[in-house]
Amino acid sequence: TTSKVPCWSNWQTKPRLISDPRLQALGLSSLKAESSWNYRAVVASQLCTSLLFTVDANQIDINDRIIDSERLIKSSIKALQTPAFDGISEIRFFTNATDTRTRGVDLVTTYKAEFSERSRFTTSLALTFNQTKIVRTSDTPAPLQAGTANRILLIDTVSIGLIEQAQPRQKVLLSATYT
Repeated sequence: TTSKVPCWSNWQTKPRLISDPRLQALGLSSLKAESSWNYRAVVASQLCTSLLFTVDANQIDINDRIIDSERLIKSSIKALQTPAFDGISEIRFFTNATDTRTRGVDLVTTYKAEFSERSRFTTSLALTFNQTKIVRTSDTPAPLQAGTANRILLIDTVSIGLIEQAQPRQKVLLSATYT
């Protein structure tokens, strides 16, 4: 893709497959499948014949999460300033550079009333609280970092924000059904 930057010069951005031999030479690993563990504890209580209350606590750990890398700008990274990257101003690729953990609690209350065999009313109130955190990030491979004084980040603050902040942390759902 081509994009305009504030100085109105063209930048050629090339998304690259991590299996590209040029990226492999920079020490970047091939993608692995994500793995995850989901832990859950549920408590349910029927307070009376028409009122049900549940609490569901959960934790989801994703290892080797696949995300889009930071934009690696050729002019800032010595290892990219080679003939192998001619005609490219910046690159991006998918990487397994993070592990994440999501913890949450769901609270649900359901009330059911039956007025007759053909007349029923059900209402539910659900509250959800979740938080996702990055628990591991990979170091920049030495061949990519070589010759560049400033630390190269494979994951930047935008990517971190998308994982940790962009998802809603609270949700409220209210439903009612009459049949």
